[in-house]
Amino acid sequence: MTRNVNRKRSHHRTSPTLRLETLESRRLLAVAAFESELLVDNNGVPGEVIVDNTVTAGETFFLRVTTQEFDPMRYGLQSVGVDIEWDASLLDVVEEDFVLESVITANLPVLQKGTLDQASGTIEGLSGTSLSALGAGRPIGNAVPETFVLIRMRAGDEAGVAELDLQKGSAKTITAPTASLGERHLDFDSETITIVAPASESETPIESTPNPIPSEPDAEESPDAPVEEPAASVEEPVAAEPEEILPQETLSVEPEETIEPETGGQEIDTPVVELPVETPVEEVAPSDPSDDVLDASLPAEEAFEEPSEVTSENTEPTESNQEQADAVDEVMSFDFNGDGIFDLADFGLMNAQASSDANATSVEVESAVEHAEPMVSDEHKTAEPEVELLAPCIAIPAIGDVAATEQWLDEFAKAWLADSDARAQRREESLLF
Repeated sequence: MTRNVNRKRSHHRTSPTLRLETLESRRLLAVAAFESELLVDNNGVPGEVIVDNTVTAGETFFLRVTTQEFDPMRYGLQSVGVDIEWDASLLDVVEEDFVLESVITANLPVLQKGTLDQASGTIEGLSGTSLSALGAGRPIGNAVPETFVLIRMRAGDEAGVAELDLQKGSAKTITAPTASLGERHLDFDSETITIVAPASESETPIESTPNPIPSEPDAEESPDAPVEEPAASVEEPVAAEPEEILPQETLSVEPEETIEPETGGQEIDTPVVELPVETPVEEVAPSDPSDDVLDASLPAEEAFEEPSEVTSENTEPTESNQEQADAVDEVMSFDFNGDGIFDLADFGLMNAQASSDANATSVEVESAVEHAEPMVSDEHKTAEPEVELLAPCIAIPAIGDVAATEQWLDEFAKAWLADSDARAQRREESLLF
């Protein structure tokens, strides 16, 4: 016996599902974007941004449209075009300020176009181009937003909400390098502008009227009291007028007390007037220049004997003896550069002195010898060659004698080399370094 068993088969079917994915912003997909914003009108000068897009009825403001290009392989927009549309019943453009040269940026100075229609509330074909190769403008909006147009607009007299849209028009937008962008490559912004009615006029006079009313009576009553006070103050200086005798007393007393001639006369007589002038003249007068020359021309033995006799006899001419010693040192010294050593470094200075003082030294030597002959004994006549030391010099060639000049230079070079070797040897011996 068979039994039929009805088995119910379960059929599991998956229900259809709907998945939502967030897409990227339209702006990120665009190559270029146009944005708009409202600016405060400061007497014809654009000011800060109006964040809430709220303006007062009848108020003027600025509409700024910026553009930006996002492609990293390009460097801005060399030609820009856009159409603007708004609610004509609530907004309009200040026509006297709508000049293309001032509305469109100066970076796009070529082929500036734009048609304004106030009735329909549109500006069509607003565009500008740059030709950087010719030096006319430059591309704008390279990775940063830059101003394309700046339009001055006015809100209507009625409150309301107005829409303002940016659209692609007949004018093309071209990148740099040259590539024309279609509508799918562009992103356009829009603004919602709220127009608020102006403040009621009834409130303003109420605040202003009460202020002057209480102030006026106060101003009238207050001057009554102070009027009496200046009258009393005026009478006081009138009573003081007869006291004009004071300036006469001061004039007569002050000059009499301060007598300038008494004090001034004493001070002029006492200071140094005659004494300093007389003292230097008396000391310089007894010194004779001939004595210095004679002492210098004599040999060393006699030069030492003379000052000893003078000091024993008289103590006054001590300064003259010092002058004689200094004169001898100046004549006998060959250290012209003052380094403590007579060497070839003094050559140039000796030569210069010899050439400039040749005539003067020769005369002095001759005169000195003439005066010294009767005073010098026969024993000291052999020491006459020492007189040559009075005029130290090195022979110099005559001007124009080329051969003598060349020979003089050769001898100078040899002497210079020999002197340098000698100086080096002296340094080594003295262990200076």
